[in-house]
Amino acid sequence: MITQAACRLQIPCSDNLYKVAVIPLHRHGDIGKILRAFGYKPGECKVVEWGFLDSHGSFYNRIDAMQEAKKCKQYLIGEEKDELFSENLY
Repeated sequence: MITQAACRLQIPCSDNLYKVAVIPLHRHGDIGKILRAFGYKPGECKVVEWGFLDSHGSFYNRIDAMQEAKKCKQYLIGEEKDELFSENLY
């Protein structure tokens, strides 16, 4: 079951190297507030992919998340499309 929105990011480490991290979110639009709270400046981190986490912590891109939600017969809010959006969950 899909439980929450998430974002896969490239986060700067040192010497122009980046780590890839998955950040859980309530809504995708919250990413800016979260990054600022951790001290990152706008544009410093690069969004690699918008997606979702399931109840086991696995990351799904928007398309695979919609397929997983349908497979689990999950209740979704709003119009059903090929991709899942955070507004479909809550």
